Amino acid sequence: TLIASLGTSPMVVTETIDELKKRGVTIDKVVVLTTQDPRIEASYYALALDFKWNCSDVKLEKVELPFSDITSQEDHDEFVRIAKEVIEKEMKSGREVIVSVAGGRKTMGVGLYKAGLEAGV
Repeated sequence: TLIASLGTSPMVVTETIDELKKRGVTIDKVVVLTTQDPRIEASYYALALDFKWNCSDVKLEKVELPFSDITSQEDHDEFVRIAKEVIEKEMKSGREVIVSVAGGRKTMGVGLYKAGLEAGV
């Protein structure tokens, strides 16, 4: 499972999948963490369409965060908690987890990295 934060550039996710394929890693599920910002919602729908046309063998799942942006330490801490739960859920189901910190706000990348470390990825 590839777990990624999503910002306004959905191609970051597909480029990550492409790079992993070049390295012999097959991804069959992607979980993206999104905020409630309408621009991010549009980015998610663009990603979902791309998956439908070009990655139909990959399951796409969205986890929407309870805020429109990370604007405080509390938001960041909540993001890390949610990201860690997502990672642990995938690991407990026996899936290998890869975390991509390339998308979304820089604070999301740092938070996702922290969540991955805490979860043992």
